[in-house]
Amino acid sequence: MTDIKQFSAAEAHKEIEAGRFVIDTRFPFDYFAGRVPGSLNLPGKSIQTRIAQIPPGRPLLIVAEDDELGVEHAELAAGLGIADVAVLQGGIDAWTDADYPTDTISDGIAPAPPRPPQDPKPT
Repeated sequence: MTDIKQFSAAEAHKEIEAGRFVIDTRFPFDYFAGRVPGSLNLPGKSIQTRIAQIPPGRPLLIVAEDDELGVEHAELAAGLGIADVAVLQGGIDAWTDADYPTDTISDGIAPAPPRPPQDPKPT
């Protein structure tokens, strides 16, 4: 088991402003109902097959349905080679309770587009 950082909503907000990339692992229905602005939806364990969509070298924040799933998904990401992974404690509920902005499908704000796969670097 990897030692995964857990951030409060306030800590996560500061980290996002400093450039931490956000992955939301909730089901699309929940994601489109309200999400951290700029987050990418990789539901469940789809990070395994869509890791190329995560900007290389950026620290990562996982938003999940609950803290247990958040840690599970963060450990999965760490196992795939992402060095700096953290979890938003309390998930999107903690984010909205702290009165931070969210994007929803009704706002007309499209989610972040998927990143195209990158060619492997020559060795």
